Amino acid sequence: MLDDHRCVIFHFFFGCPIRIDHTEHFVWNQPERFIPATHLWRLLSLVELTENMRQQGGTTFAELLDALRVGELKATHFSLLMSKVLTEASGDFDLDRAIRIYATRAKVDAHNTAVLEQYRAQGVRIFRIRAQDVLVNATRNADNVNMDNIVSGDINKTGGLQKELEIFNGAK
Repeated sequence: MLDDHRCVIFHFFFGCPIRIDHTEHFVWNQPERFIPATHLWRLLSLVELTENMRQQGGTTFAELLDALRVGELKATHFSLLMSKVLTEASGDFDLDRAIRIYATRAKVDAHNTAVLEQYRAQGVRIFRIRAQDVLVNATRNADNVNMDNIVSGDINKTGGLQKELEIFNGAK
């Protein structure tokens, strides 16, 4: 009866465990420099917010935003918005602290220029970085190519990237 059955027995051959650089560290052991990161997640805990605190105590501004979203602003909404307009750049609405939204690129540029001038007056060192346009994997000699003929000067055609950028430590 055993002649009719075939038995297959698997035998696994194990060699020596693989070590890193012939040291006592096996490949499945994490290096000692990573040990603090192993338990980092134990320091964190889950916090779930159960109450929405936004617009607490008043719904006037929320109603204004809803009306703005659907395009149904009324005179009362406009008067409320105009009462919130601040033209003085001081305190919390200082040039470098407040968030501003401008409708045109020219107004954004004017604001950025004003911020740069304010920091120049304070003696902050401002760095000017010029874009370096190069032809990658060029098949022709690119040394004498005028990049102004290839790359547009219009930032609307370059993904908002300017040819020159002025930055300083602490810029936002």
